[in-house]
Amino acid sequence: MRCCLNRQNYRRKLRHDQLLEYIKPTENNILDCMLKDSLARNRILFSFCEEIMTMNEAVTIALDGGWGTGKSFFVKQAKMIFDALNPQVEIEENIRNSILNLIEGKLEPESITENVSYTVYYDAWDQDDSVDPLLSLLYAIAIETNSKTLLSMPPKIGEVAGKVIDSISTYEIFGILKSARSENPLDVIETQHKLKENINWYLNELHIERGNRLNIIIDELDRCSPAFAIKLLERIKHFVDHDNITFIFAVNIQGLEKTVRHFYGTNIEGTRYLDRFFDLRMMLPITEDSQIAQLDFGTIHTGIMVCQHMVKRLGMSLRESLRYAKLYRMACRYDIYETACTLWKRYLLPIALAFEITDMDRYQRFMTGNGKADLNILLETDNLQRFLTNDFVGSQENQIDPNPAETLQSIIEEFYMAIFNNDFSRNHTYTLSNRIEVSLSCKQFIFKTIGLFNPF
Repeated sequence: MRCCLNRQNYRRKLRHDQLLEYIKPTENNILDCMLKDSLARNRILFSFCEEIMTMNEAVTIALDGGWGTGKSFFVKQAKMIFDALNPQVEIEENIRNSILNLIEGKLEPESITENVSYTVYYDAWDQDDSVDPLLSLLYAIAIETNSKTLLSMPPKIGEVAGKVIDSISTYEIFGILKSARSENPLDVIETQHKLKENINWYLNELHIERGNRLNIIIDELDRCSPAFAIKLLERIKHFVDHDNITFIFAVNIQGLEKTVRHFYGTNIEGTRYLDRFFDLRMMLPITEDSQIAQLDFGTIHTGIMVCQHMVKRLGMSLRESLRYAKLYRMACRYDIYETACTLWKRYLLPIALAFEITDMDRYQRFMTGNGKADLNILLETDNLQRFLTNDFVGSQENQIDPNPAETLQSIIEEFYMAIFNNDFSRNHTYTLSNRIEVSLSCKQFIFKTIGLFNPF
């Protein structure tokens, strides 16, 4: 039995370590994770790609997800699929074939054959210091479509704009080039009535040459300075209007709404303002059960159950879940083999660490003895109740109490309050009604381990 558990723990740790590596959005990780469906999101990914490929008009999409939910990873996987489907995109044949084999039968054949698109990825945060986001976006598109021409980004905005236009000079937008190289390029550019026409003409020529549609993925906008983020949204809205272009913003809408209020003032309603720019909002799901099952919370079986419940209960992102698992493993490294310490690690420690990651105010209340109401989380599943009953009350056969749930709750609350009882001066051991003892040394041990310090 022990050997079997060791193998299970090893496999869980291996999957957890792989997840830690997978959340780094390198090209190899993006591909490998998709081929193995390691994040259990391929079904959602394929559905998203199919939705994008069925667009037949100008549309702007907000792919909404909290920080740490893997938005960048997701849109880069989508781009990899779009690139594999487009014969005009240079991609290694073994990678293309692997992706095509993976999506075979997963996407509608009509979507694949009739809606080949060319996709550009733009990291807004990486360009946050640019003088004008529109020129920065054009430059990114130029690099994506003709990277051999542009080897580096010049420091001055006029030179940047010049490079952009030089790189797309086959489309002969010399008016923009002349304006961009003037002393005050943005003022001049914005006064030219042909700017919008020229930009859309260039993007039209680009999509005709490279695919049926042009997808422009804009990532990390919610991390940009308010001025840059708002200006990028408004310039795209004002200057780009083309039926064959899909804009995909990978953003945290809540964070972006705060950016809007920071820029325009607290009186503006962020949701309505953003509705001017986004035609559709798609929500990236939070961590799913299959992902939670791969997290390595260590070897304490009951503690693992509580941790998994907390991940779901608090809606932790993948990044938060990985950090949570690491903290719990570290806090469980030491033991003094007292029953109270064991029960703390199984049941209350997972709650405390979960709050530390997701809600510091709640964590402070819990760790100062004012979080008794949060103990009800432990009673939300029948499975956990069975383990709690066995550990705190005793076997079901020996129970004679007509209200065992109330008895269980009161004992757990008594245990919690004993840990935070400050009066240990006379008696160095607090004995609960169920005869569990909470010693002063146990209490000291608990507060050292919650801070991840060696208690010895």
